Amino acid sequence: CVFVAEKNLPEFPDSVRVIHALTDLNLFNIPSKEVLKSFIEQKADILIDLTRTQNHPMKYLMLQHPCSYKVGIKDSEVDLYDLSISVTSRDDLKQMCKHILFYLQAIRSE
Repeated sequence: CVFVAEKNLPEFPDSVRVIHALTDLNLFNIPSKEVLKSFIEQKADILIDLTRTQNHPMKYLMLQHPCSYKVGIKDSEVDLYDLSISVTSRDDLKQMCKHILFYLQAIRSE
């Protein structure tokens, strides 16, 4: 699932669900019922949120999803995840994925 705020949508594979700010959100920045239904219907045991900024529509979707385990980047305001990963401003997406994979593998081995 990818959130796009820009007016022009970049190309994504068909397997990627694009949430477009101009067409998929209401006036309160909440995803439409159709988007929410489509997102919730995606079966998953684990949901990994890689958004670094306060992206309220994506956080809303993540909180509504019924999966049993949620992973994301630690936020100083509110802890929304079962596993929160602390990252620095220098960490890029590759480094964040390494952190998440390391901890998930450690949990699985216990």
